[in-house]
Amino acid sequence: MSDYANFTMYVCMDSDSGLLFRHVLNKEESCHLSDYQDMGLIYMRLSGAIRTSPDFAKPAMEYFQNAMRRKGFQEDEIRVLLHAESWEERMLFSWYAVREQARASSTVIDYNRYQNYWPNLDFCNEGWGKDPYVLMAL
Repeated sequence: MSDYANFTMYVCMDSDSGLLFRHVLNKEESCHLSDYQDMGLIYMRLSGAIRTSPDFAKPAMEYFQNAMRRKGFQEDEIRVLLHAESWEERMLFSWYAVREQARASSTVIDYNRYQNYWPNLDFCNEGWGKDPYVLMAL
């Protein structure tokens, strides 16, 4: 069982029309331990901003795109990641987008101690994310 919702996200707009994010955890931060977890946090910020206000949708998408560019993703990869329609798609597409090292590090994090930014821990299961049809969709 994941503590996916076991934190509080705050989103506000600053005077330059940029979004400011802050989150409070009950566990230790995991985004610096794995790019996969960091991508989960970026998606959480995107969703949290849009849920907070429809006016935040455009700046939230710009935040997402810029965050992915900083991670080294190309524009076509960013489009696929941004248009993932469900958390399941987000999890799978992100899983395939990150390097093997990020996938491996994500599966060994102690999620009793560290925050999981995905809706579940399915990615820790043997064989998860090995669907060749998902690769063709990317």
